[in-house]
Amino acid sequence: MSHVGLDVRDFEALASAVLAAGRRLRIRARGGSMYPAICDGDIVEVKADPEGRWRVGDVVLARMAGRVVAHRIVAVDASRWPAMVTLRGDALASPDGQLPAADILGRVTVVRRSGRRGRLWPVRQLWANLRRHLGYATGRIGKPEPGPPIGWPSGSSSRNRRSSSVTICATRQ
Repeated sequence: MSHVGLDVRDFEALASAVLAAGRRLRIRARGGSMYPAICDGDIVEVKADPEGRWRVGDVVLARMAGRVVAHRIVAVDASRWPAMVTLRGDALASPDGQLPAADILGRVTVVRRSGRRGRLWPVRQLWANLRRHLGYATGRIGKPEPGPPIGWPSGSSSRNRRSSSVTICATRQ
């Protein structure tokens, strides 16, 4: 994989163009604001939603205060025009603030960690998995089958799949 260093404005323009063309965008995550769903160094795959059907719980790539972030939607206010969304990183104590839904570039659909493909669980599924594993830890239910960590399906590989994606690694300058 080749790496290209871009400033934020150039990255934003390139990401917008790639997603507007209907292609998938793969970028290397930097920072820990979305831990444990997305870790520093994970490769995230972003896909555009031309209809803008953003829901609470979606992890999105968005323009925010002169930077581009991948954070989770915690509130949607469709009663205003333009519709406003509130984002927050999973590891952060407070939300980022509101931004117009038009500033969302796309939805994070896949996270690749250590070469393994995983998906971001909807919040309800994440809590269900967590409750199941906590039930095991407290002895209330039987031992789960051994396998990969929560959210990382076993045996999933994209080596033989063809995809129309572009990989970009952005750096701060």
